[in-house]
Amino acid sequence: MQEEIIFSPDYAVARLTMRAGETIIAEPGAMIGMTPNISLQARMSQGGVLGSLKRSLLGGESFFTSTFTAEGDAELLLGTGQPGDILCLELNQETVFVQSGGFIACTEGIKVDTSWGGMHSFFGRMGLFLLKISGTGKLFIGAFGALHPVEIAAGQDFIIDNGHVVCFSENTSFTIDKSGGFKTFLTGGEMLVCRFRGPGKVWLQTRNPGAFSGWIDQFRPVQRTDND
Repeated sequence: MQEEIIFSPDYAVARLTMRAGETIIAEPGAMIGMTPNISLQARMSQGGVLGSLKRSLLGGESFFTSTFTAEGDAELLLGTGQPGDILCLELNQETVFVQSGGFIACTEGIKVDTSWGGMHSFFGRMGLFLLKISGTGKLFIGAFGALHPVEIAAGQDFIIDNGHVVCFSENTSFTIDKSGGFKTFLTGGEMLVCRFRGPGKVWLQTRNPGAFSGWIDQFRPVQRTDND
């Protein structure tokens, strides 16, 4: 299977060139288009009913997944619901942690599970649970905005504003720190940041969904009651 990320980074699409018998597992709604010689089946997520419930309720993913199998030389186009980039990772018996809702698709041999991120993960706006993805194969992850990889050397720290973390390697640890005092929060709007410690790698998204939502909200019409 060959992949090409097109229209990156604004409206990225993963174009997959598949051969007969090759299979990819994707989130429902990720398919943009495909050649007719691809069969499609809806299945429960990995781990059966309990695994599907766990992934759906805790990991922010769908209860069902879509399995695409090529019956000959075929092409499959995958995308995400938000404008942004797509990251394709080649895992070789490796594990990465992905923000809730970031999974798009993977090849067979990849296991997608949920992992307790801890209260520091919750306060870092990545959710109480993260997706723990491991195995061997190709993994496709969606971002809001462009993607920027950061290599962190052993013993070194890198501070990331909350809401911008997409994915990080298993050997990278993180804590939640204050970016300043109360005055900083009032004047600059920053309060909590994620402090990652290497060795490892972190992938960032250049846009913050929470900040974007707040920006959009100011343009919403104000609802008035009859007493106003």
